[in-house]
Amino acid sequence: MKKMIVLFLAALALFSQFRVVKSDSPVPIVSFDMTGMYVPTRIIVQFGYCPHVSGPLNMTTLSGTSLPISQISPISFEFYAREVDTYEFDLHLEYNASTFEQVIQLAWWSGTLSPNSERYKATQSNLWIHFKLVTSIQPVIPSKEEIAEQVVIQVKQDLADYQYRITLLTMQFEQNMQVMWAVLGASIVSSILSLVVSFYAIRSAHQEKRR
Repeated sequence: MKKMIVLFLAALALFSQFRVVKSDSPVPIVSFDMTGMYVPTRIIVQFGYCPHVSGPLNMTTLSGTSLPISQISPISFEFYAREVDTYEFDLHLEYNASTFEQVIQLAWWSGTLSPNSERYKATQSNLWIHFKLVTSIQPVIPSKEEIAEQVVIQVKQDLADYQYRITLLTMQFEQNMQVMWAVLGASIVSSILSLVVSFYAIRSAHQEKRR
């Protein structure tokens, strides 16, 4: 009997080490990774009336010097960043109800681009939302008028360069023609002188033979 009691206690102790302990459900976290944002960046989160709203929590920036602006109310949260940086922070919503269901609306503005929005269905009364934003300078896209103006300027520049090259080639051609005519004139004069010298040389030789 004692042996059975000992085995029973040992089994109970072993079971107590591996039993499943029921605890509160883990805090759910929704993460929004928003890269490629342009400054100024603006984010608005809208949700059902919440008596306990906290944010931005755990705020960090890559540079450590940026100073974003935020506003919070029981129904919305707004975040505004003007500097180029990487921002990370949390938004905490805690409702009194044990079960809860709602749709959270997220809207964001990136530079001068059109706003975007996204919806998220939440079923928890204790909700953590994590944000990561990477902002940069928005590239300048020229308008149609600016592009047309630049095309006209480029065409004018190309025409001016073409005319300059034509003028340069014409001047070089004229210089080459002058040199060619000079060489040709010198060759003709040299040929004439050679003929004259040859003529007098032959004439002198004939005269010598006659004597």
